[in-house]
Amino acid sequence: MQRGFTLVELIITLFLVVIVVTVAIPSFRTTMLGIKASTLADKLVGSTHYARNEAITRNQRITLCASLDGLVCDNAAGNWNRGWIATRLNPSSVPPNQTEVIRYWGIDTPDSDINLSVSNSHKVIYKGNGEAILSADGRTEVAAPNAISFQTQIAGCEEAPVLNHRRVINVAPFGAITVSREDCQ
Repeated sequence: MQRGFTLVELIITLFLVVIVVTVAIPSFRTTMLGIKASTLADKLVGSTHYARNEAITRNQRITLCASLDGLVCDNAAGNWNRGWIATRLNPSSVPPNQTEVIRYWGIDTPDSDINLSVSNSHKVIYKGNGEAILSADGRTEVAAPNAISFQTQIAGCEEAPVLNHRRVINVAPFGAITVSREDCQ
């Protein structure tokens, strides 16, 4: 009695494996882009909730701003791709009212793209009552639309078979957050 596979059985099996891999790889890439996009949006949503809760808890303004190093706000508008920080003015610091970083969110996805929709401001400030405002310098309020809007996407998602991996995060003035999907750009 002969054991093993014939050459025809091996060729058919190999052919089926090639077909399965050919179909699975693009699907896997699309899934990975979707996971990265969701993770990035979730991190931004979580940080906005955190900043708002800290503002209400401390009854103090909390600033959410882009940061390249996790130590200071990056004053170049729109540079959220490397990370962001939550800060507050510390009344007990020497000298008084020095900016204190209370949390840093670094971006470990180098191909991320995060934009704040209002081009003349780059800081989101939560007041002690939980209201969200925009500011360019941390002191002067910028007239905001009905919602503060962030757009996030991962590089390469515009080439995927399913293009709706872009997330739009809208923060209403009193804290409600909605996330929607859009086609990548």
